[in-house]
Amino acid sequence: MEKYGYYKGVRMFLLLQIGVSLLTTAIRYFTIKETMVHQSGKRPSTKITRQTFRELPKQIVVMMVVSIIASFSGRLVMDFTSLYALEVIRVTPVQLGLINTIVGIISVALALPGGMLSDRYGRKKNIMVSRVVSPVTQYLFTVATGFETYTVIRAFNSVGLAFGGGGLTTGGPSWNALIADIVPPEKRATINGIMGTLTAVVGAPSSVLGGWLWQTYHPQLPFQVSMIIGLIAATIFWFGVDEPSKSIEE
Repeated sequence: MEKYGYYKGVRMFLLLQIGVSLLTTAIRYFTIKETMVHQSGKRPSTKITRQTFRELPKQIVVMMVVSIIASFSGRLVMDFTSLYALEVIRVTPVQLGLINTIVGIISVALALPGGMLSDRYGRKKNIMVSRVVSPVTQYLFTVATGFETYTVIRAFNSVGLAFGGGGLTTGGPSWNALIADIVPPEKRATINGIMGTLTAVVGAPSSVLGGWLWQTYHPQLPFQVSMIIGLIAATIFWFGVDEPSKSIEE
């Protein structure tokens, strides 16, 4: 970015991203095999009706609510995190790139141990670590004073996300594993689709609100509000979701 400028630099990386995305799509298409076997010989209906929602387990309903609230919280600051780092904390584009590289390395290194912890000690504890660390990190951003402190905070957040609970987004290995433990195989894709759609629709106005809070009051406020909303979502998850003693397939 410092060498070519934001306009040319972003265009170069977007083109690179398109190429990598096409490559990974082709690899998945030729390597992934269908695992769903319909015993009746008929595929289930694709229509979403009231009955679809009535049949949802209580834990899944609560997880949907948590996902929606957490997504709203995350989108408050998602588009402003890098901007805050550059304009308020005053890191350089090179430093920001280095931080993102460090975060990526930590996430990759801890992904496997995080999954193993989920299998050994349960999904709920792992999810709670992610769901608490991420909103707390939003607040810590507002007290960062430079490159070093911002790097430590981002690293702390990546460690939390490695536990697989999704943080302030929908998904994550532990989160998806809990859904798999509760929902039968033939309904998992539908549940994930409903959850993803609802979180996207409800969370859409959140970025506008975050921008308004930034401009009207001060840049720290969106992050502080994000923390409060995120911790509310984590609290609802902890008291509203009971982890099953065994998977639905057992």
